[in-house]
Amino acid sequence: MKINYALIVLLFTTSISIAQVSQNLNPQPSLTDQVAFKAQLISNNWIVNGYTEVIFDSVLINRGNAYDNKTGYFVAPSVGLYYFHAQLIWYATEKPHTVGFKIMKNKSSKEDVESWIEISPTVQGAAFTSTSTLMNLVIGDTVKVRADAAYGGTTTIGGYLGDTHFFGYKVY
Repeated sequence: MKINYALIVLLFTTSISIAQVSQNLNPQPSLTDQVAFKAQLISNNWIVNGYTEVIFDSVLINRGNAYDNKTGYFVAPSVGLYYFHAQLIWYATEKPHTVGFKIMKNKSSKEDVESWIEISPTVQGAAFTSTSTLMNLVIGDTVKVRADAAYGGTTTIGGYLGDTHFFGYKVY
């Protein structure tokens, strides 16, 4: 009887130790490490002339609460590698324009990425631009989208719900 009891205790403590070791070898990300957002511009025909910070005002996903739809800024809640993507739909007004935007880290960095396109006021007069990037961020780094109607032009963005959007997530 004592041998059976000792064997059961030994098997129980061994299974707990194995479970602890396997958990340490394959840790699951905690909820605080999960960061992802998706926002879109629902304000129609937002005027862009010169440099304009875009505020994607409708937030669909905001895990980690890192995107602020009042400022348009994503603020990194933790250190890591992050992926960002933005797409804008543009409308020409009176003459052809070169327009574009930049996904910017802080005020400016070597990790910024841009997308440019020439649009003209044809019958449809619309064009899409999009770009994606990976950025190394530390706590408090900001990421935003800045639009530019180059060469003194004026244009608008938005118009179709969801076509102008910005999203990102922490890769690891």
